[in-house]
Amino acid sequence: MDPSKSSRDARDILIDHVKKTYEHNAFSEEWRNLPEVPSSAEIKPVYKDPVIVEEEPEEWNAYQQDILYDEKLPQNIIDGPWPSKEAYLGAHYQIIREDSIAPLRNAVTEVQANPMMEDTGETCIYTGVSLSTYFLLC
Repeated sequence: MDPSKSSRDARDILIDHVKKTYEHNAFSEEWRNLPEVPSSAEIKPVYKDPVIVEEEPEEWNAYQQDILYDEKLPQNIIDGPWPSKEAYLGAHYQIIREDSIAPLRNAVTEVQANPMMEDTGETCIYTGVSLSTYFLLC
């Protein structure tokens, strides 16, 4: 077997897998159709100038309040059984996916609001960085 053909085929398979462009991409469970690499629409929200609102002092227990990024995001069932194994897997896949995308989305929003910003506790700005390999997303 020709090694260049096998590596090209493997690369194509990986690209199809990551972008989910393969022909059997019609799962009945909606979460299985989500791309593994988030789209730019998921990462880059539409930026609007912030409205300055006088904030009230934060409650002492405000850190305990749940922050819901997306109302469509399923809630984790911690009391009692899950309705099915598929519901459990789907909910946790979506929750973990959002947990990995949200920090990137927040950093992009921060930089959009202040393009000249310096590093913060949650966002680091790297300059002089160049891409040396363009593998899966080409």
